[in-house]
Amino acid sequence: PRIKMRYDTVNEKTFSVCNKIGMSRLETSKKELTRINWKIVRRIVTFLHYNNRMKKTNIAMRCAMSYDRFIRYLDWMRSIDLVKKELDGGRVELISLSEKGIDLYQSNFKDMVNLSSN
Repeated sequence: PRIKMRYDTVNEKTFSVCNKIGMSRLETSKKELTRINWKIVRRIVTFLHYNNRMKKTNIAMRCAMSYDRFIRYLDWMRSIDLVKKELDGGRVELISLSEKGIDLYQSNFKDMVNLSSN
């Protein structure tokens, strides 16, 4: 015989599992990257190489990314020192490539950009 589970029972089980491992529903949302898409990293690094010191919103729009996804990549890139942030006028946060980011572009992405333009 097939057992039918009520909606409340499923929610209670899910809730109890989340409580046991100490996670809330908000914490299970995607706040960090699980995989790195190197095409997106290349797009951001190449864009910042040619357009240095821009606001986060403008970079996300020009790279055709949603803002929250861009912020996740930006946080990851900042954690490994590919980008740096600067304050312009004390209030405006500008993003630019660090020395490590410039080296990454010149050693890995520069040739790919030249090949894709041919």
